[in-house]
Amino acid sequence: MRKTLATLVLFALTLLPWIAQAQQSQTQPAAPQKGTTAKRGSGTGKKMTQAAKAPFGEMAEEAGCKIMNKGKRGQICFYDVTPFRPETQAALAPDKPIYISERKHETLMWHKGGGMGFHVTGIELRAGQNPHCPKQAFDNDFKDDDAEEWHDVISSGMPNHLAALYQCEYKTHFKWKDGKRGDPHIIIGDPTTP
Repeated sequence: MRKTLATLVLFALTLLPWIAQAQQSQTQPAAPQKGTTAKRGSGTGKKMTQAAKAPFGEMAEEAGCKIMNKGKRGQICFYDVTPFRPETQAALAPDKPIYISERKHETLMWHKGGGMGFHVTGIELRAGQNPHCPKQAFDNDFKDDDAEEWHDVISSGMPNHLAALYQCEYKTHFKWKDGKRGDPHIIIGDPTTP
């Protein structure tokens, strides 16, 4: 019961910055989009299939997100990191990206599920990205420091505005208390149309 109450308090505290930012947010001008998005369509004017469209601004449940506040601003991807441990990674299909929208004030809450405590040791920009993509994907910064307390839940903070404008792709690096590591895929981006 105490653990559930503590988790609810943590969620409430993470929502406070979103509420303040939502009140201050303004429509942002369109920016050049990453070239790989255009490659997903055929360019012939034919309607693309839903699977071929880049679902920017739509969190991917099939990538592991349990979406909280679904369909609204301030969605949270409640993400169990346990399946990304090396001993279970081989049983998983190839990495599926988690799409996060800066415009909708979305964020990630990584949690340990039934596993052991962990750290997010870093979020690395994937190779071949737009040169304007920032190295810092979220408000929160992460580092590999075993002196830091091992966590049950970690918040990403808000996505970086430039990462959303250029639909940047990142790899998240996890480290568990036993030293094992994992690295799922995140894309931060917003639809080009409001």
